[in-house]
Amino acid sequence: MMTPLSLARLAIRWELSLWRGMYLWARKRVSGLREGDEPISYAGATAAIMWALIILNAIEIPALHIMIRGRRSASSSTSSASTASSGWSACSPS
Repeated sequence: MMTPLSLARLAIRWELSLWRGMYLWARKRVSGLREGDEPISYAGATAAIMWALIILNAIEIPALHIMIRGRRSASSSTSSASTASSGWSACSPS
């Protein structure tokens, strides 16, 4: 079984390799060619995957931001509701 730390490392390595691949794809460069090697065109086959990655990342980041912000406001409203129901308020005179 993988530990949480090794799983996090694996996820980070996978994400970085995806971004590296996207950079190479966008720059139309290949990786690991030696003298005399003949490159094989794969841009057409991977274009859909790369565009999906770009679009989904553009959707994922703001969506996660909204979900986290919504979670914070829900937890703060819950805590203020619990203090209000107990009859105690920080603004009440002593």
